[in-house]
Amino acid sequence: MRTFAFFLSAIVFYATPSWSAQIALQSGEVIDASKIDLPDQISITLEDGSTKKIDTKSIQSIELHQHPPISPLLTPETKLTEDEIKNALDEFRQLKPYETPKQTFLTWKEQAGKGSISGMVDCYASYRQSEVRKKLKKINRKKRKEMQQTMNLTSFTVADAVYQNNQAFLEVTWSKGLHSENQVLTFILEGQEWKIIE
Repeated sequence: MRTFAFFLSAIVFYATPSWSAQIALQSGEVIDASKIDLPDQISITLEDGSTKKIDTKSIQSIELHQHPPISPLLTPETKLTEDEIKNALDEFRQLKPYETPKQTFLTWKEQAGKGSISGMVDCYASYRQSEVRKKLKKINRKKRKEMQQTMNLTSFTVADAVYQNNQAFLEVTWSKGLHSENQVLTFILEGQEWKIIE
């Protein structure tokens, strides 16, 4: 859905009936555009995970329910760092389960919401997995069900990761009702994947 929102926000920004646009590149070159060719069809992912192809010409209007954080990239006076651009673009593409610390946490959250022990264990660093698996299996089925229900009623706010060599730190705020708690999670890079240490 984020990919869809990003692509359509670009259409809204550039494809007004009578317009011109200046595209400023980081090299300093400024391009005056009077026309941008869009594909005949776009593929979108719906909220249920299914995909649908639609004709670009059939789009009548677009309403974005959340202002996309990518928008600063569309303003010529804004200069973002390479990491800021990457982080912004990450918001609008389908990430692999452990591609970033934030995505690893979201993968863990999804698996915890399902009550999947193996799914949660996979989110941890390889040397932690055996220990974590034993701890989770010691929790009786009834208690695990209660934890799963609590997880689904808890909201999470995830800050941007802070990187230090092959480690990263991610602050997560857990909120349930009036109670909230902050926790900093530590991750390690294993190959191309960020895994939880603690």
